[in-house]
Amino acid sequence: MSGILTAVMPHVLELASLALAALLAWVAAWLKLKFKIDIEAKHREALHSALMTGVRLALARYGVTAKREMVLGAAVDYAREAVPDAIKALKVDAGKLGEIALSKLAS
Repeated sequence: MSGILTAVMPHVLELASLALAALLAWVAAWLKLKFKIDIEAKHREALHSALMTGVRLALARYGVTAKREMVLGAAVDYAREAVPDAIKALKVDAGKLGEIALSKLAS
């Protein structure tokens, strides 16, 4: 019996180490995805907050009778200065920034 166990043990240990490596790779991939999602959500929240602040600031500066394009432009400029990393990470172009700012202006 001891001879069979001695012969089989290296293979069992090899299989166990492969299973452990696969489990660790899966956990690492899951954690990477989880943290990426969390970071993306923080960038999105920062971008929306900056655009809302930019709209409010533009309305306070130019008044509620200001041209919509002026308010939206000021809001987008504010967001570009306030959260450039979020804009870069989310790959948001000028058109999309304007659309989001417009939605903030409407609320």
